[in-house]
This record gives sequence, C-alpha cells and structure tokens, in this order.
Amino acid sequence: MTYFSPVAPRIPVEVSSLLAALQFSGATSIGLQSLSGDQWLSLLHFCELSHFTLPLAQLKIAGLPEWVKEKLEQNLTDNYLRFERVKSTYREASDALQESDIEHVVLKGFTQAPYCVPDARARQQSDLDFYILPDRTSQAREVLRSIGYEEDDKQNYSAADHKPTMLRLGNWTWRGNHFDPEMPLSIELHFCFWNEKTSLFTIPEVEQFWLRKVKRQIDDMEASTLSTVDQVGHITLHILRNLLARDIAIHHIYELAYFLHNHSEDVVFWSEWKQTHSASLREKEAIALYLARCCFSCRISVQVQEEIDRLPAVQADWLSHFGPSVCDAVFIENKDIVWLHLSLLPTGRKMFAVLRRTFLPNRIPSARSPAVVLNERKIPPRKISTLDSIRYVVMRTASYIRTSCRTMRRGFAWYVARYWLRGRSQLSAETPPFRYRVAGTR
Repeated sequence: MTYFSPVAPRIPVEVSSLLAALQFSGATSIGLQSLSGDQWLSLLHFCELSHFTLPLAQLKIAGLPEWVKEKLEQNLTDNYLRFERVKSTYREASDALQESDIEHVVLKGFTQAPYCVPDARARQQSDLDFYILPDRTSQAREVLRSIGYEEDDKQNYSAADHKPTMLRLGNWTWRGNHFDPEMPLSIELHFCFWNEKTSLFTIPEVEQFWLRKVKRQIDDMEASTLSTVDQVGHITLHILRNLLARDIAIHHIYELAYFLHNHSEDVVFWSEWKQTHSASLREKEAIALYLARCCFSCRISVQVQEEIDRLPAVQADWLSHFGPSVCDAVFIENKDIVWLHLSLLPTGRKMFAVLRRTFLPNRIPSARSPAVVLNERKIPPRKISTLDSIRYVVMRTASYIRTSCRTMRRGFAWYVARYWLRGRSQLSAETPPFRYRVAGTR
C-alpha cells in the first residue's frame, strides 16, 4: 500500500534526467540528450551547488551541446589543479597540529578515494574536516590561528558537529568558479562522530572509530583516516544525520552507492563489517544503505540485504512509503523525516522535543543559508532590501504552514494504514529502485 507515486514528480526534469543517467544499473542518458539550453543552464547550476558537476563530467554522453562539454571539461581540469591546493593545505595544517602533538583523523573529502569515488582529483572539495579529541579542540583552534586562520562568526553553529569554520581567505576573491584552483579551503574541527545533542539519541559505539584509525597513502601524501569499515559506517551515519536535520546531501548517498556497487561481492569486507559493528549500529547504517540502493540502483551484498531485512517494522515501513521523498526534499520543503526520527527515539519526552522543533521552529532560515540557496537554485544578492526581507519572511511562513499541514496529513494516513489497517512493508532484494522521470517519457 502506498500513498503517493514512487516517481518524484517535484524534481525538475533536468535533475531527474541526471539522476537517471547516474544509476549504476539501468542508467539512461536519453533525458540529458534532449535538454534545452535553459535546462542545461539550470542543471549545471544545480550540480555546482549539490556537488554533482564532476560525476556528470565523467559520464560518457553522446550528443552533448559543445558549450556544455567544454564547460564540464574545464571544471574537471580546474579541479585536478585544485587538488594540489587541497594537498598543500592539508599538509600545512596537519604538520602544524603534529608539531603540537595533536592527533587527528581526516573525514570525508579526499579520503573517500578510492572507495567511494574513483579518484580524489575528481571529487569537489571546499573544506577539510578534521576530527580532534574533544579535550584538544581548543588547542587545535589556537594552532590554526597561529598559521593565519580565523573563525567564522557570521553563522549559527549551535547544531553543528564541529567548531566554527576556520577561514584564511588572504587576497583571494570569488570569481564565480566553484572549481577555482586558487580558492582557499576552510577547515572544520569536528568534536564528535555522532551528535547526541541534535539527534536526541546516542550511538556510543562510534567512539571506537578513533581507536581503529589508520594511516593511508592517498596520492603522494600520508593521511590519518578512519579504517575502511568505520569510514563506511561514518558516511552512513552522516547521511542519517543529514536526513534527520532535513539537510539532504544526495552526493553522499551517491558515493555510498558507488562503494556498495563495487564491493557487492567482497565477502571479506562485509564479514569484517559485521564482526566490527554491533547489530545496533548496523541497524542505523541500514537506513542509508537502503536509500543508496534505491536512489541509484546499485548492487548490494547479501550481508547488507540481511541488515535491511532486519530493520524494525516501523522504519522499514517508513522507507517503503516515504523513501522517494528524500530526493524530492532537495527542491520542495519536506518534513516526512520526522516520522522516522520519532521511531529512533527512546522516550516520549524526546519525541515531543522533535515534534516541537519540527512544527514550532525557533527561527526562519536565512535567505543565504545553503538549504535555501539549493532549493531556490540561485545565489542571493549581496544586499537584501527591507522589502525583500519582508517578502521572504511571508513566503517562508506560508510555505512552512503548507508543508506542516501536508506532513501531518501524510503522517496520519501512514499511521492509519500501519496500526488500523495493519499495513506492513517488506524491503526485499526485489524492492524496485526509486524511479526518476526522464524528459520525453511518462
């Protein structure tokens, strides 16, 4: 029993065409080949904001407009050059921390290669993420200050998993190129692998990630990273964290799908995964693993399917009915995730707290916030007039009320089906992937 089409009708046709072309099984580029010039402009801007430019550039698509092909090739070339800045920035910061005997591990970014991306040079990266033991983060901030970094004081970091972002812009200015080889990287100092304060539930086992850290050779530099098993665990939890925060990062789901697809027959790895991560941790990871399979049609191992099959009934049912709205939420504000979040909480008090902050927020997101920029698919002006600010607040309030009503209506229908009609979904290996509308098809 489903309450809406598994097709994501709210996704713009150019983006659904891109997602169809990025499938690991049954991919089709028909939609991309039929896009108009304006649709290509819209898609390229979306890709820059959502980190899909380089995956798009690596697709072999016949019949691309020459200007699109040239732009993508230039983006790829620029990013290859930019990787040299990534390496030099990392070496400088890492050496400074080591001189002060501050251990760290690098999260995400270039450490995704070669497991979740084929080449670190072909992955968009705008910052460096370091995990530092909580009692050393203050000292680490002083070390970075000593080499010229300053803390960003313009954003609210109360819900972040890291201290305020540290920047060192120098004389560089923004010139509209997201892959500018000269663009400085910011640094974020993470103090946790899972933020209990924002999620309202604990995953204590993640503290063991630090104890299993390893040294890896990536390109021509050595970096301290999570073990491969824990790196997969971290990306699944990062996806879950973003889902619960309604801050959907589809490119992380795509990178997880890349790993799953290319390691579907790796019995040794998945056996180690089951031995290293407890059943409780694997249950949380299975939510992201399922979404990766259904969003990008990747192959998965028998062990992964077993974990998906073991998901609690309420979470399996949520994934079956609301899973397609994950991609939908990138463009249209969507609060369906609240029903999954409630199923993960241990007490009624914490459930009430989630309901309150979902339906009675303390603040309206800024017009310049990343989520708003991505949804609008346009960069806001440097200065916003008073009239524009009032107009924005009115529009956000109306959208908020409309989205809340829709969320409660859909949640009530789901509740009725589950508890009155005894509906139950099975997430079997035969569950079809989410379908994306392709230009020229129905």
